Amino acid sequence: MALSPHYLTRRDLTSPESRLWDALARWDAVHHHDKLSAPEDAVNLAPGDPSQVDVNTGATWGSDRQVRADLIRQILLGRTERCRPRKLVLAGARITGRLDLEHLALTCHLKLVSCYFDDTLVLDQAEASGIYLINCHLPSIEATQLHTRHSFKAENCTIRNGVTLIGARIDGQLVLRNTKLLGVSRSHNDALAADALTVGRGMYCDKGFRSEGPVSLVGAQIGGRLKFDGARLRHAGETALHADELVVAGNLCMAPNCEVVGAVLLNAARIGELDCAGAQLDHGTGAALQAVGLQVAQSVRFNNGFRAVGGVDITNCQIGGRLDCTKGEFIQGGGRPALEMSRARVEQNMLCRTGFRATGMVLLDGADIRGNLSWEGGQFNNGAGVAISAQGVRVGRNVRLAKIADPGSPHAVKFQATGSVVLADSEIGGQLDCQGGSFDGQGGPALSAPGLIVGSDLLLANDFHATGTVRLIGAEVRGHADWSGGRFHTDVGAVAVNATRLVVHHNLDFGNRFSAVGSVVLDGSQIKGKIESSRASLHNPNGEALSASRVEALQGIRLLHRFAATGTVNLESASIGVELTIDGAKLTAADGTLLNLRGAEITGTLRLAKPSERTINGEIDLSYARVLQLDDTGFVWPARTRLDHFTYETLEEGDQSLTGRRKEWLSSSSAGTQSRQVYQQLAKVYRAAGKSAAAREVLVAGEDARAKELPNSWRRGLRRLLRLTIGYGHHPFWIIRWFVGAWALGGLLFYLLDYYGQIALANNLDGIPSCLQQAQGNIPACPPEHTKTTANTPPSFFGWVYSLDLLLPVVSLGQRAVWFPLHGWVWVTSFFTCLGWIFATTLVYGLSRAIQRE
Repeated sequence: MALSPHYLTRRDLTSPESRLWDALARWDAVHHHDKLSAPEDAVNLAPGDPSQVDVNTGATWGSDRQVRADLIRQILLGRTERCRPRKLVLAGARITGRLDLEHLALTCHLKLVSCYFDDTLVLDQAEASGIYLINCHLPSIEATQLHTRHSFKAENCTIRNGVTLIGARIDGQLVLRNTKLLGVSRSHNDALAADALTVGRGMYCDKGFRSEGPVSLVGAQIGGRLKFDGARLRHAGETALHADELVVAGNLCMAPNCEVVGAVLLNAARIGELDCAGAQLDHGTGAALQAVGLQVAQSVRFNNGFRAVGGVDITNCQIGGRLDCTKGEFIQGGGRPALEMSRARVEQNMLCRTGFRATGMVLLDGADIRGNLSWEGGQFNNGAGVAISAQGVRVGRNVRLAKIADPGSPHAVKFQATGSVVLADSEIGGQLDCQGGSFDGQGGPALSAPGLIVGSDLLLANDFHATGTVRLIGAEVRGHADWSGGRFHTDVGAVAVNATRLVVHHNLDFGNRFSAVGSVVLDGSQIKGKIESSRASLHNPNGEALSASRVEALQGIRLLHRFAATGTVNLESASIGVELTIDGAKLTAADGTLLNLRGAEITGTLRLAKPSERTINGEIDLSYARVLQLDDTGFVWPARTRLDHFTYETLEEGDQSLTGRRKEWLSSSSAGTQSRQVYQQLAKVYRAAGKSAAAREVLVAGEDARAKELPNSWRRGLRRLLRLTIGYGHHPFWIIRWFVGAWALGGLLFYLLDYYGQIALANNLDGIPSCLQQAQGNIPACPPEHTKTTANTPPSFFGWVYSLDLLLPVVSLGQRAVWFPLHGWVWVTSFFTCLGWIFATTLVYGLSRAIQRE
């Protein structure tokens, strides 16, 4: 059929085309006869109801439904006789030939309903008012750099070999709703090639949109929304949606029920809001969604049934609203993170609450979350690896890794992490709340947070459960640290809690059924409040149950009411203010050391109250410790105590039995030269309290302890003598009792000797021979008259005076110079004389020691 170079005439038309011609004629009549009141601005060929047309059978339609592509081209170019319609509507037609509108400016809208194209629709560099393809079947659409002043729609269409819209400009909407792209473009190998596309009012690939090949939107700019809700994008093992540097002014919606088999790439994209709630992404072991450098002005939602097999990578992204992953599932089995958002910035909250599941690592290193990080009820599983890596994270408000009430159940849902949770060098502006959370390190650390800074409280309490070490080395808590009711379990002999150099600005509480299997380490920590624990259980029988050497507790330490430690409680070199109270505690240690306070300094009271058991088996080490006040009024000291250089300034007053108990306590201290010091310390405190008698009693007990340590029996005997006579110099006047006893005994002895005639004059008086000589048989017996005294009669013999005269050295009472025992009793005088000198010397020694002490 020949066409004129400019205009098409009726003679050139076939039957269906003639109907189209008639429509053109009616349009012309309307516009050239003013008497018609309702002008038509469209040319419409619509046989019957287009919805009843099965366009998939269009290849079999005969000539009665065929329209040549060239005719449509001429009409759109305005090359018909006198007719230039504003809209061309064609329904139920089979368009034969190639409708090639490349580089043409169309004079009217084009609307094709239920049409079947034999060949490609070419719109490259064309300009049109609007193009609408409804329920059409096409081989492909080539529309590179197409420009439409209104919308471009290919709705409910089937396109076998893809759509090309590279560089196109759609001032209105781009609608591909419920369209099926069954193959890829021959020129670009994409099901939808729309790189550098510009859309003024929104792009809709939703409600049944389907692509069997990649969709490319690299560098595209969408003025409104970009919707993929209900879409199916499939390119298994490869990229299904490639939208790097995409710009969407509104929201990019893949919710609900969007399914993507293959990767979604949104690297460096800028989006108003990203909504993937309920979307299903599957890329095997690769990242299902990769959006490195993504910028979202509002919120991102991976929630309400969202599932990503292959994980999500939003490294270095910026989110102006919140990131909601509640009830989302992230699965990665290829060694990559299930959710990777290192260096991400979220202006509001990040939510991974009840129903959230991550199989693989969640990586947040260097992320900045300005609101809350709320992961209550979330489940994180990475086997023996790292479940959550959040090194250097900054959170503006609270972090919650806790349990949460389930709205559909009377029970609470726990936060669960299988694998290590790492919060090293992170900074949290509010609380770190792990109450009721379950952390299982699978052989590694359960929670690793060295260098962590918490702006408020650290809550590892109320059924918190950690299987593996909890590391808080060098962490700082600017509120309270509450571990009450927490369970920290690892292997016996290992470290359950390593909080070396921990700084807590208020109190540290680990009571109320707190349980630890393994050592709890607080070495070098600084607690500006107090450390308090009651009804706690620490179990590490072969080592230290609580290691708090060099700890600083400004408000004191209280271990109360059924506090039980199987293993040593080590407070060596600790600095404790106000008080250290151990009341009702049960301490047990396999190596014997129950409590180690060596070198500790307590500027308040050391209160050792009634223990949980009557007998304490083990040792308490207080050597080199310094205490302001010691209160042991209700304490039962163990059989072994190390007290060398233990000093205290005052003692709590109690009944008189305390002194005896304290002497037993001191006697249990370690042997050696330091034993003197421990007794001197107690005596010093007694003297300062005005209890001199108790002080001397303690010092005597100390000398008794030293005597037992002497290697030689004679030295021990000498010390025993000093003990009995002058109380080692602490009771010098005890010797007077011995002196009086010796005097009384001597007086009785000499009285009896005199009674039986065994006392005689020692020398002659006025020529009268001594009775001693008479008794020795050198001269005859004294005549009877000599027994009477004369003017020079010696003094009468008095046994008690004679005994006193013998016992008093230097001083003479005139008895021992005149009278003398007979026979072997003469040696008694020598014994009493020596005894007197011993008494005198001992008294002088005792007095000198007493003066020296003063």
